[in-house]
Amino acid sequence: MTKFIWMSDPHFQNTETYEGLDPRARLSQAMKLANLHYSDAEFILITGDLLNREVASEYIPLNRFFTWSKLPVYPMVGNHDLRDGMREHLTVPDDAMSDFVQYRIDMDGVTLLCLDTQKTGEVSGTLCDARLAWLKQQLDDIDQPVLIAMHHPPFALGLSCMDTIGLENGDAFMDLVTQYPHVKHLLMGHVHRNTSGTRRGISYNSLGSVAFQGPAPKPDWDWDSFKIAKEEPSVIAMVEVDQGDVTVQTLQVCAVDYGLESA
Repeated sequence: MTKFIWMSDPHFQNTETYEGLDPRARLSQAMKLANLHYSDAEFILITGDLLNREVASEYIPLNRFFTWSKLPVYPMVGNHDLRDGMREHLTVPDDAMSDFVQYRIDMDGVTLLCLDTQKTGEVSGTLCDARLAWLKQQLDDIDQPVLIAMHHPPFALGLSCMDTIGLENGDAFMDLVTQYPHVKHLLMGHVHRNTSGTRRGISYNSLGSVAFQGPAPKPDWDWDSFKIAKEEPSVIAMVEVDQGDVTVQTLQVCAVDYGLESA
C-alpha cells in the first residue's frame, strides 16, 4: 500500500487574514496534524494556489512551513502562483518540464502525474499542446496505475460560479485520459470544496482549502455576493492506493494544540 497527504489552496500570505482566518496559523495546524499522526506517509502534495498574492518573495516564509514538515513536500502550480518564484524558493523536482512545473512521482504500485494547469494572468486554467503531449507520453510509458493531480477541474462540479473558472480545454483532457484504463483517479484543487464522483469511468475528488472554504452552491451566489464559509475548518486528506484501488480520507483540521512546536 502507498499513501500520501494531500493539501490544497493554502493561499499563504505573510500578513493579514481572510475575514479573521489566519492562513499562517491554519497551515501550521495542518502541518502539525500531518507530523503527529501521518508521519508514515511518503510525502505531502499541495495542489496549487500556494500563495494568495503573486509576490515571489512570499515563497520564502512559506518554505519555512515546508522545511518544518517531517515529510517531503511537492508543490504544484495554481492560478495565483509564479513558476519562476517556485523554482527559486521551493523544492521543485529536477525532472519537471523546463517551461512548466509539471512532473511525475513514481511510487510502489502507482504513479502520480502532477499537472501545471495555469493559464498565465487568468483565473481559469488550460493545458497547452506541450503539456498535453507530455501527459500522453507519460501515460504511454507507465505500466502501473496512475493518479493525476491538477489545480483546475476539467469538468463542472455543480459549484455555482466556480464551474466557470475551471480547465478551459477540459474536454480535450478527458478525451485523452479516458483512452488509458490505468488512469484510476483525479485529484483536483481550486474550488475550495470537497466533492467526489466519477466522470466517464474515472473517479475523482476535489479538496477543500487549508486557508478557507468557498460558499456552498445553495443558496445561489455570484462573485459580487461571494463570502467565504469561515465557520468551516481547514481540510486535508490522506490518499491510499492499494493495487490500483484508491481511498481518499478527508480530515478536518480543528483549531487545537497538537502538542508540537509551531512552524
